[in-house]
Amino acid sequence: MTPALRDEIEDRLLEDEAVASSTIDFVLAACDGDIALDRCIDSFADTPAPRATTERPKRLSRDAPAGAYLRRLEVSGFRGVGKPLELELSPGPGLTVVLGRNGSGKSSISEGLEALLTNTSSRWADRGKEWREGWRNLHHPDDRVYVEATFDVEGSASIVARRIWRDALDESELRVRRGNEKLAEGFAELAWEEPLETYRPFLSHRELSTVLDTPSRLYDPLKAILGLDEVQMATRRLSVAKKARDAEAKDLRAVKGALVADLEATDDDRARVCFAALKKRAVDVATLETVVFARDEDGPSVSSDLRRIAQLTAPDLDRIAEASSRLRSAIAWGADLDDQREAHAAALASLLEQALKFCAPQDEPGACPVCGAPLSAAWAEEARARLTDAQQASQRRAKVDAERKEASDSLRALITPVPALVNRLEPLGLPVDAATIWARFCRLPDRLDELADHAEREALALVEALEALREACRKRIEARDSVWSPLARRVAAFIEPARRAEAARPLVKALKDAKKWLDDAIASMRDERFAPIATHAQRLWRQLRQNSNVDLAGVRLEGTSTRRRVALDVAVDGTEGVALGVMSQGELNALALSLFLPRMTLGESPFHFVVIDDPVQAMDPLKVDGLATVLAEVAKARQVIVLTHDNRLYEAIRRLGIEARVLEVQRDLSSKVSLYELIEPVERHLRDATHCLRHRDGLGRDTVCDLVPTFCRLALEAACTEAYRRRRLERGDAHRDVEEALEDVQGLHDMMAASLDVESDQLYGHLNQHYGRNAADLLKRIKRAAHQTYQGDLEQLVRDVRDFTMRIRRAS
Repeated sequence: MTPALRDEIEDRLLEDEAVASSTIDFVLAACDGDIALDRCIDSFADTPAPRATTERPKRLSRDAPAGAYLRRLEVSGFRGVGKPLELELSPGPGLTVVLGRNGSGKSSISEGLEALLTNTSSRWADRGKEWREGWRNLHHPDDRVYVEATFDVEGSASIVARRIWRDALDESELRVRRGNEKLAEGFAELAWEEPLETYRPFLSHRELSTVLDTPSRLYDPLKAILGLDEVQMATRRLSVAKKARDAEAKDLRAVKGALVADLEATDDDRARVCFAALKKRAVDVATLETVVFARDEDGPSVSSDLRRIAQLTAPDLDRIAEASSRLRSAIAWGADLDDQREAHAAALASLLEQALKFCAPQDEPGACPVCGAPLSAAWAEEARARLTDAQQASQRRAKVDAERKEASDSLRALITPVPALVNRLEPLGLPVDAATIWARFCRLPDRLDELADHAEREALALVEALEALREACRKRIEARDSVWSPLARRVAAFIEPARRAEAARPLVKALKDAKKWLDDAIASMRDERFAPIATHAQRLWRQLRQNSNVDLAGVRLEGTSTRRRVALDVAVDGTEGVALGVMSQGELNALALSLFLPRMTLGESPFHFVVIDDPVQAMDPLKVDGLATVLAEVAKARQVIVLTHDNRLYEAIRRLGIEARVLEVQRDLSSKVSLYELIEPVERHLRDATHCLRHRDGLGRDTVCDLVPTFCRLALEAACTEAYRRRRLERGDAHRDVEEALEDVQGLHDMMAASLDVESDQLYGHLNQHYGRNAADLLKRIKRAAHQTYQGDLEQLVRDVRDFTMRIRRAS
């Protein structure tokens, strides 16, 4: 992007107080190119820094480009031109008209210049092969096909450019010199390549007549002159960056949509959790990760319950059998003891122990404190023996009781309580036998002799029930996982792209905001830059339209891409209408010229010359007058070269007194094309008469006496015709009426009467009264010379006719 354009964008950004700092960063990065934008995207943060309030830098002024004028053009062997044809021009503002009939080779001049500068031509562009085959002149040697132009550039040495064709139209060699310096890069070194596209200094008839055929054909060249293509490129960069992320988001939305539909149709608690997480505006990635990557026990209840149920531990039958056997042994051991006798022995041992303790402090046992019987040492010895027997019996009883308790406790410890999970068997769709058996397993009998049998019997039943339950769980888990596992893999694959998409939301918004700002800025800049062009086009149309009923109220560039168009606000007799539908071809050509001339004459263009080929076609005489006026205005600041076959433009230029150089193209045999200065008819006929007088010796007196009066007669007729046209047109008469009236006039006498606005029979009296007696006599002499040899002074005749024609033309 040019520094000036980037500066303008930056100025607009700094002036916009509402713009975010991220918008500033992205817009300027897009202006700086793809690499700068990529770096800006990579460094983007969710919370961009606040907008900095920096002082606006000073901008350097940039001068307009140096203007180039066309000094000389030489065409050789190209299309209708055979031997080299040279067109010498005055390198500065002014109007040059090249006039020639169809087929004279005049279009080869303009197309040659276009081909020289652009290596193509609108004549054959976008057309079939047959349009490209006639580029080489048939009467010219194959090795001499070239076009050469000399340009005078302000502040620089002259530029000489020559393009040479040898074998094919697409194979040409361009040579460019600046003074004595050869420019290896050609027009690129002059920085002309882009302006040749933007400010094309030539307009062919084909372009003029077809530019309004499609909306884009007119829009594109007009938009190009606004110099906003590089800004459009910047907005395209932003669009591409955003679309790349939008495409990812779009693809992700498609994946998400299919995933959501499948999850919703799946009867699985994990699928339902993931479905809810995906249905949120911002996908709940954390929940998806929990469901997909968490341990079974941390997952949704059904899945974890099934897996935990499948892992339930059955009773250890071996340990239960061992504990039951021990309990039975303890019970059998105690069965051999007499419970009453063992209880009496324990009581007796306690009593004897107390008695012995009572008698111990005495030397002699004394009497029994209970019954009073004497207690002897023998009694004491016997009592001690009995105490030992009683204590041993009591210890056997205690040991049996302890063994029974320990054995029963050990067995009860192996009977685990019913897990809470077992209560969910029915909701989970699992068989409930295990729950019933486990509950029965835990209901212990009161009698110890029944405990062992109960434990072994119910434990075995519980083991079998749990095995069946685990098998049912495994099948249920396999059935669920056969559906869930593929979904789980899809959810897992979705997580990371979803996380990236969520993280990219702020970036996408920032890119969108930057693109919108730049689009709005482009629209504003487009309108501002196009406004003077539109105003100029309207002014030119008012000059060109003459008596047209169509008024051009406004010109606008609208839309983009396939909807781009030039909006033309037209009204027909005050009623709004559609330009292309209501305008004639001549009006359309005039409108196209109104729109293109402002583009070709912008100050930013380095080409201060304009070449227009055949702009007169389909224009009525009033439009031709308007065209002549417009060309004269443009020629005040530009070098204007117009090529036409229509004499009406030349006549309008003469009649309106427009200063112009007029050249005539003449084509002889073998494509020999020549250019001649075209002199207005009156002067040309008088010069021809003078030429005959100068060569009277070679021509002979009789011939000279016939030719000189004839040329004088033609000069008078031309002067009268010019005077008649000017008087009638200035009076406001229609061109068509004037031309039809001229066709009806017969002879010099009637033509002069018409031009002086008198009756034919009053002509001589009018001449004698207003132009002197010699005027009527002069007319009579010239009329007689048509029937008999002139006997008077031929040189005086020429002088008299010159003076008379000047008076007639001034009087009109």
